[in-house]
Amino acid sequence: MRIRLALLPFAALLLTPGAAGAAPPPTAPPPALDAVVALGDSIASGEGAGDYHDGANATCHRSDHSQLAAAQIPGTNVVNLACSGAETADVLVRGQGGEPPQVQALRAAAGQYRIKLVLITVGANDVGFTEIVTDCAVGYALSTASCKDEWTPKVAERLTALRPRLDSVLAQVRGALADAGQPDARIVLQSYPSPLTVHNRWDSRFSRVIHGCPFHDDDAAWGRGTFVPLLAATMRAAAQDAAVDFLDLTSAMDDKEVCSPGDDPKWTRGISLKLPEDGRGVVRGTEPDGVISRESLHPNQLGHAMLGQCLSGYWGQLTSGVCHRQQDGLHFVPVPISGAP
Repeated sequence: MRIRLALLPFAALLLTPGAAGAAPPPTAPPPALDAVVALGDSIASGEGAGDYHDGANATCHRSDHSQLAAAQIPGTNVVNLACSGAETADVLVRGQGGEPPQVQALRAAAGQYRIKLVLITVGANDVGFTEIVTDCAVGYALSTASCKDEWTPKVAERLTALRPRLDSVLAQVRGALADAGQPDARIVLQSYPSPLTVHNRWDSRFSRVIHGCPFHDDDAAWGRGTFVPLLAATMRAAAQDAAVDFLDLTSAMDDKEVCSPGDDPKWTRGISLKLPEDGRGVVRGTEPDGVISRESLHPNQLGHAMLGQCLSGYWGQLTSGVCHRQQDGLHFVPVPISGAP
């Protein structure tokens, strides 16, 4: 009897919740909602499309008409984490406007959603897109000097520096998804469309300035034929080495750029200025330092809709390819990443 009584406290311990050998608490259920996510800079945020849901004067200019929203991928929520003006550092470690780095925000989103697609567009600001536009436009307005000769060696150096940063972006995005138990989420890195035509419909300096395309022909040809393709090639190589999909937008706006011939609706915005009523400088709090609007030389709402049409085509095939303009819009054409132009 004494032996049996002595065993009773031990048996009670085994039955007590939390005692050694108890089953571990159940894990949280996986997210129930699917989402597609945009990361990167202004092309991904929807700059130029208007109706910015973070406020017209806010930092990121996330548009309800962005490419990702326009794609209308069935059964998914759109999570736009991209921010106008972003560089790779803003995706990785820095963040903008008091927000966390975009990869950190992706981790939070992966706790709420099943991520089906991460669309990334970043790199142009690392290379100096805004500086190039400003120098070339101001040079055209004030002198006959071309900007391409000054920028060609700078772009080569900056593209070399960009490549390892893109590698880090892709690695950290993949790591964030894997840590969230979603390693099968699709990742696509996309390049940039050229906003400028090499066949400017306006001849005089005055007409080009007032219509938003104040560039020398040789500078526009350099931007469209050299700068944009070189940037795309750097991004394509990073995507290939990381084994993610690549979507080439290099020629997406062909014959629909600002100041291109014809009176049909254009898909890109021209350069516009942001000046206060006294004309002495930029309105603080609405634009970065300078007088060129952030919407300048970005796809307009129609342009983003066309990019969305191409992205929808990509989603139907889930392979690398090119956005190719045809009579009825912008179509996705599958092209092996190693064979892309």
